[in-house]
Amino acid sequence: MLLGVFFLFSLFGTNVEASELNVNNLDSISMVRVAKMINENYDTSSMTNEELDNLTINLLNQNLSKNTRSGVASPGKILNKREKELAKKYPSESVNCFFYADIASNAARKTFSNATTDGTDGNAFQHFYWNILMTDRYGAVVAERWGTAHEYGTSGPYTQMDLANNAAGRNTYNDCRNFTIGLMGRRPVAKDMADWTVKMIFNRRLYKLNSARTGLTATTGAGYTGKVYHQ
Repeated sequence: MLLGVFFLFSLFGTNVEASELNVNNLDSISMVRVAKMINENYDTSSMTNEELDNLTINLLNQNLSKNTRSGVASPGKILNKREKELAKKYPSESVNCFFYADIASNAARKTFSNATTDGTDGNAFQHFYWNILMTDRYGAVVAERWGTAHEYGTSGPYTQMDLANNAAGRNTYNDCRNFTIGLMGRRPVAKDMADWTVKMIFNRRLYKLNSARTGLTATTGAGYTGKVYHQ
């Protein structure tokens, strides 16, 4: 399949007109897969935004997972209504934001033993780190767009927690950036942002659910494995 795609774009160039994105069974696995394909196999430095979007659409349409589960997007689940709308409007941006979500999920599971459980310090790490990665790449407006879309159709304490940690990731990005530049003389990389996330958790500046699961309380670092992972 990939060789065929290479041939298509080599033969006709990157100006191939993309068909409309098929979002019916579009899931997070397909989004991450296509982001990796583009990042690893294509030189996008000379592409226009339109060319990159067209490439993304073609690859997504050819690599849709055979998945029919619906609900809030998480690994293997169909994108929700708002995420589908955004994917059609911002194809290239969409796959990269899901790619960052995958990075954050993997890093959270290795950094916190409780990361797969909603309402925990590990889940706080995942949401904060995802949003700070998106903010570093695209800015806070885009990060807010995808962080909020991810929670579409949900409500209650778990959603409040996720939105609060999403916002904290966006709002403290400049603090992380200034800290890294001041201490190391360079812009932050993923490892710096993961370290910053754990620092925020232990400083009780992020949120998890209280023991009754009825509201938010400050994170404490519960479940920390002793090592910070950034991917």
